Amino acid sequence: YGLTFETVPWKRLGPGVWHHRLSLSAGVEGDLRLLKIAAGRRMPEHGHGGSELTLVLDGAYSDETGTYRRGDMQDVDESVEHTPMADQITGCICLIASDRPARFKG
Repeated sequence: YGLTFETVPWKRLGPGVWHHRLSLSAGVEGDLRLLKIAAGRRMPEHGHGGSELTLVLDGAYSDETGTYRRGDMQDVDESVEHTPMADQITGCICLIASDRPARFKG
């Protein structure tokens, strides 16, 4: 891809939240995207239609299950509903791989 965090063509999802969808190989199903959350911003509460792996690339975030920092991975499934909040100072950039897109409540 040849992208840096500064050159990613981010698309706004909501106040202080952006994403960039990454292409999957032919015949592969699922969703792969970069997610950027501004410092102190919270994602809307959401659940999952299957498995989701989140790798923190920069910064940190917290949710009902704990705090995740650069290099940490969170593995959730359809039983988890959460409201991730980016670190108050650094914000957060993550790589998210999921079976299906998140199901937002708000």
